[in-house]
Amino acid sequence: ALLLPCGPRHEPVRREPCPESDGRVDGPHWSRTTEYFFSEGERCEGWFYQPKTATTSPTPVIIMAHGFGLQKDCRLPAYAEEYVKHGFAVFSFDYRGFGGSDGEPRHVVDGREHTKDWDAAIQHVTRHMPHVASRVGLFGTSFAGGHALVAAARHPGAVACAVSQVPFIDTWRSLPDLIRYQGLVALSLLTWAAIRDYVRSTVLGKPFYIPTAALPGDEGVLTADGVKEGYLGLIPPSVRGGWCNRVAARCGINTLFYRPYSCLDAVACPVLIQAGIHDPICPIGPVRRAARRLGARATLVEWDCAHFEPYAPPLFARAAAQQVAFFKQHLAA
Repeated sequence: ALLLPCGPRHEPVRREPCPESDGRVDGPHWSRTTEYFFSEGERCEGWFYQPKTATTSPTPVIIMAHGFGLQKDCRLPAYAEEYVKHGFAVFSFDYRGFGGSDGEPRHVVDGREHTKDWDAAIQHVTRHMPHVASRVGLFGTSFAGGHALVAAARHPGAVACAVSQVPFIDTWRSLPDLIRYQGLVALSLLTWAAIRDYVRSTVLGKPFYIPTAALPGDEGVLTADGVKEGYLGLIPPSVRGGWCNRVAARCGINTLFYRPYSCLDAVACPVLIQAGIHDPICPIGPVRRAARRLGARATLVEWDCAHFEPYAPPLFARAAAQQVAFFKQHLAA
C-alpha cells in the first residue's frame, strides 16, 4: 500500500509501516490469513480470523470495519480475537484508500463510498469464501456503527444481526451537540477547508488534507476536548500500509449528506447498540432516536462514558462480553 508524504502542519502523528507479510499469522487460539476482494474496481484487503478449535461447519462469520479515518489494525484485532475465542470467524477489512487496500486519493472519508465497500465485503464472504455460514453478523464502531446499519438494511437476506458501537447516526440531528462540543467557529472552519479541498481536487487533482483529530482550537475534523488523545490511543506502534493523522477535508461537507438514520426502517435483523451518554463525536440523542425508530429490533445499552472508553479496559471487557452474548444468541443459533 502507498505511504503518504505528510507535512508537519498536517501530521502531528505518523506510524511506521507494519512489517507483517501477507502470509498466515497464528495466535494462541486463532489463525489469520489475508484475503482480497474488489470494490468499485479497486482491490481491498481483509484479514480472515478462524478459530483453531472450530467444531462446526459452516462457521458463523462476523464482518467488521473501522470508523472515521482508521483501519483494521487500529484496535479492531482485540475485538476479532475476542470473538474467535468463542467460535466465530471474523473478516475485518480496510476501505478503499486506507491501510492495505488500494485506491486513490488516500485518506478520503466518505460514508456512501465506505458502505459500497461493506456491500462488496458481504458479497465476498457469503458468495466466495468456502466453509462459512451463508448469513453473517456485522460489527461497526463510531462512523462505521452507522455503516453497519446501512449494510444490514441493504442485505436483509445475508445479515443475521448487527452490533453498532458508539455509532454515528445522523449529522443533521447531531449538529446542536456538535456545536456545543466543538464550537461553531471550528465547524465553520471545517466547512471552509472542505470547500478548499473540493476546489483544489478539481483544479489540481490533489486533495487538501487536515488533521483528523486535533486539540480544541486547532485545525482538524475532530477537535472536542479529549478526542485527540482518545483517537491517537487507538493507533498501534506499527500499522499496515503506514498511517497519517490526516484526512481529505471534503468530509466536512460530504458527511452532511450521509444519514444512516434514513435507512432504519429497512433494517430487519436484531441490532445491539452500545452508546456513551457523554459522547462528543456521536451524541447520544440521535442514537436514542434511532433505537426508538428500530423498536423491538434494537437493544440499546447506555454507558456513563464518552466516545473512546469502550475500546480500552476496563469497559472493553464489558462491551465485548455483551457483543459475544448477542452474537451467540442471533448468529450462532
